[in-house]
Formats: sequence, C-alpha cells, structure tokens
Amino acid sequence: MGAKRNLFRLRFVLYAAVLGLVGYCSWRFELTSVPSAGCSPLDSIPPGASLWVDTRPAQLHIGDDVLFRDEGNGRLAFGRIRKPPQALSDATQAALDRGALWISGDDNGCGARDSRLLGPIAPEHVQGRILFTY
Repeated sequence: MGAKRNLFRLRFVLYAAVLGLVGYCSWRFELTSVPSAGCSPLDSIPPGASLWVDTRPAQLHIGDDVLFRDEGNGRLAFGRIRKPPQALSDATQAALDRGALWISGDDNGCGARDSRLLGPIAPEHVQGRILFTY
C-alpha cells in the first residue's frame, strides 16, 4: 500500500508542477504572427512568421526586437530598439532622457511606422520582447 500511495503523491506533484508551468507560460508569453500580406520592417522577421513574445520582459536593451502599440492608430507594430540618431530636436532628446525608446525597422523600403515617423516610443507602449521567430 505504501508504494501505491507514494506513486499517487508523485503523480499529483508532477501534475501540479506541469499545470503551474503551463499557467506561468500563458501568463508570461504570447504567440502571435506577422501578417503574410505586405512586407516586414525587420529583415530578420519575414511576413507570415510566427513570434514568441515575452510580454513581461525584465529589461529592454539596444538590439532587442519588440512589439509596440502605435499611438497614432492603436495597432501593434514591431521594430528593433536602436541608438537614436545624433541630430535630434530638444523635445525628442528630452523624451529619450525620460526613458523613451528609439525603435525602428531596417529601412528596407517597407514604410514602417516607427520612431523615425512617430518619435521616441514610451516604454509603456512596448507590448513585449520578441524571443523567437519560426
């Protein structure tokens, strides 16, 4: 009887751990896809690609690919956090000093709505960091 009870406890712990892991992953990560029609603002993410996004990144760094909410039309867009260009207006520089991010595409003729058009992006508009594409 003791062996059956231990096996039951082990199964219970394993099931609880798996459910906890599934819950954590669904809270922290999101799967989304890029529309297959049109072009992609980043050469490394082709149209139609699926994205695995960390919706609660601890930190964002230059070089990270991110999803952000376009303040102008409310739609999701994506780009790469980059160092801002040298020649900026005083208002743009002030926004960057307050923690805003310079997010832009690869300038591949796609006509991306990014910091070149919208200006610095506030960190609260970043929806997540793109971890993997497939």
